Amino acid sequence: MRSLICMGIIILFTIVSFSMSVYVSKGIELSGLERQFFGVGLQSGNNFLRSELNCYVPVTQISSLLELDPAVSLNFRLGKNVSLYTGLGFIVLVDLYKLQVFIYSDNAFRVKAGINLKLTDLIHIFGEVMTIGGLANGPYLIGWSGILYVNAGIGLNY
Repeated sequence: MRSLICMGIIILFTIVSFSMSVYVSKGIELSGLERQFFGVGLQSGNNFLRSELNCYVPVTQISSLLELDPAVSLNFRLGKNVSLYTGLGFIVLVDLYKLQVFIYSDNAFRVKAGINLKLTDLIHIFGEVMTIGGLANGPYLIGWSGILYVNAGIGLNY
């Protein structure tokens, strides 16, 4: 599992050399515990393939856990300033009290899709829907948590 994490980090930093975007977001669960969360992220790559590192923290309850989501996303341009994207990544939890880092599950992953609107060369806004998918024993070998997250944010492009 360590080699998988190291390989993911190397891939993320390799793609970083192209272009960067930093952003903040606010979201809510539409099912499940109806928690609100705050997110920050770093994205690199400017074309079809992008790498991301997102961090999510619940804001309605005090928690010692941070959720880190290293991910890869595909970007589909619809016009000069509008694009659709979809992403997939594994979930890493960081316990701040015990100073531990661990994988949420070895067969669960974060799935998301969204729309990105470039307002200027420097500023963009986005909206996305996220969920947790995973490998299952069903006929399609893919399971779904049943929890949807809606997330919106603003970012700076470099």
